[in-house]
Amino acid sequence: MARSITVNNSVRKDIDELSQFAYRINGMIEHSSTFCSKNLDSIYRDFDTNISSHSTVECRQGNQLIGVLDCYIDDEKSNIDCSLLIEPGVCYEDIARRLLDVIR
Repeated sequence: MARSITVNNSVRKDIDELSQFAYRINGMIEHSSTFCSKNLDSIYRDFDTNISSHSTVECRQGNQLIGVLDCYIDDEKSNIDCSLLIEPGVCYEDIARRLLDVIR
Protein backbone atom coordinates (compact mmCIF):
# COMPACT_ATOMS: atom_id res chain seq x y z
CA MET A 1 0.00 0.00 0.00
CA ALA A 2 1.33 3.45 -0.90
CA ARG A 3 2.12 5.80 1.95
CA SER A 4 -0.42 8.60 2.23
CA ILE A 5 0.50 12.17 1.38
CA THR A 6 -0.40 14.88 3.89
CA VAL A 7 0.04 18.65 3.82
CA ASN A 8 -0.13 20.71 6.99
CA ASN A 9 1.01 23.98 8.50
CA SER A 10 4.51 23.50 9.81
CA VAL A 11 5.06 23.40 13.55
CA ARG A 12 8.01 24.51 15.62
CA LYS A 13 8.94 20.97 16.76
CA ASP A 14 9.86 20.16 13.13
CA ILE A 15 12.06 23.24 12.58
CA ASP A 16 15.36 21.34 12.62
CA GLU A 17 14.10 18.78 10.10
CA LEU A 18 12.62 21.52 7.89
CA SER A 19 15.85 23.53 8.00
CA GLN A 20 18.00 20.54 7.08
CA PHE A 21 15.61 19.60 4.26
CA ALA A 22 15.57 23.14 2.83
CA TYR A 23 19.35 23.44 3.12
CA ARG A 24 19.86 20.12 1.30
CA ILE A 25 17.37 20.77 -1.50
CA ASN A 26 18.45 24.40 -1.94
CA GLY A 27 22.03 23.20 -2.32
CA MET A 28 21.04 21.37 -5.51
CA ILE A 29 21.17 24.09 -8.17
CA GLU A 30 18.50 22.46 -10.33
CA HIS A 31 16.07 22.30 -7.36
CA SER A 32 16.99 25.51 -5.51
CA SER A 33 14.93 28.59 -4.77
CA THR A 34 16.18 32.14 -5.21
CA PHE A 35 14.24 33.24 -2.14
CA CYS A 36 15.81 30.64 0.16
CA SER A 37 19.12 31.33 1.83
CA LYS A 38 22.12 29.07 1.25
CA ASN A 39 23.05 29.42 4.94
CA LEU A 40 21.61 26.86 7.38
CA ASP A 41 21.36 29.30 10.30
CA SER A 42 19.55 31.84 8.15
CA ILE A 43 17.13 29.17 6.89
CA TYR A 44 16.42 28.21 10.51
CA ARG A 45 15.70 31.84 11.46
CA ASP A 46 13.39 32.27 8.45
CA PHE A 47 11.43 29.15 9.41
CA ASP A 48 11.29 30.31 13.03
CA THR A 49 9.66 33.58 11.97
CA ASN A 50 7.40 32.15 9.28
CA ILE A 51 6.11 29.18 11.28
CA SER A 52 4.95 31.65 13.93
CA SER A 53 2.95 33.55 11.33
CA HIS A 54 1.55 30.34 9.74
CA SER A 55 3.39 31.10 6.50
CA THR A 56 5.11 27.70 6.16
CA VAL A 57 3.47 24.47 5.05
CA GLU A 58 5.00 21.04 4.64
CA CYS A 59 4.18 17.94 2.67
CA ARG A 60 4.93 14.44 3.89
CA GLN A 61 4.61 11.02 2.41
CA GLY A 62 4.11 8.88 5.48
CA ASN A 63 6.66 10.34 7.91
CA GLN A 64 9.07 11.49 5.21
CA LEU A 65 9.26 15.21 4.45
CA ILE A 66 8.99 15.65 0.66
CA GLY A 67 8.17 19.32 0.24
CA VAL A 68 8.01 22.68 1.95
CA LEU A 69 6.54 26.03 0.95
CA ASP A 70 7.84 28.98 2.96
CA CYS A 71 6.33 32.41 2.34
CA TYR A 72 7.84 35.78 3.19
CA ILE A 73 4.99 38.26 3.61
CA ASP A 74 5.88 41.91 3.09
CA ASP A 75 2.88 43.95 4.24
CA GLU A 76 4.65 47.21 3.42
CA LYS A 77 5.09 46.25 -0.25
CA SER A 78 1.87 44.21 -0.38
CA ASN A 79 3.59 41.14 -1.81
CA ILE A 80 4.78 37.67 -0.92
CA ASP A 81 8.00 35.92 -1.95
CA CYS A 82 7.95 32.14 -1.65
CA SER A 83 10.46 29.32 -1.52
CA LEU A 84 9.08 26.08 -2.87
CA LEU A 85 11.41 23.16 -2.24
CA ILE A 86 10.40 19.65 -3.28
CA GLU A 87 12.27 16.36 -3.01
CA PRO A 88 13.66 15.30 -6.40
CA GLY A 89 11.89 12.28 -7.83
CA VAL A 90 8.41 13.01 -6.52
CA CYS A 91 5.63 14.46 -8.68
CA TYR A 92 6.58 18.16 -8.51
CA GLU A 93 3.30 19.48 -9.92
CA ASP A 94 1.15 17.43 -7.54
CA ILE A 95 3.15 18.38 -4.45
CA ALA A 96 3.35 22.05 -5.45
CA ARG A 97 -0.40 22.19 -6.01
CA ARG A 98 -1.09 20.58 -2.63
CA LEU A 99 1.22 23.00 -0.82
CA LEU A 100 -0.24 26.04 -2.57
CA ASP A 101 -3.81 24.93 -1.83
CA VAL A 102 -3.07 24.79 1.91
CA ILE A 103 -1.20 28.11 2.10
CA ARG A 104 -4.05 29.99 0.46
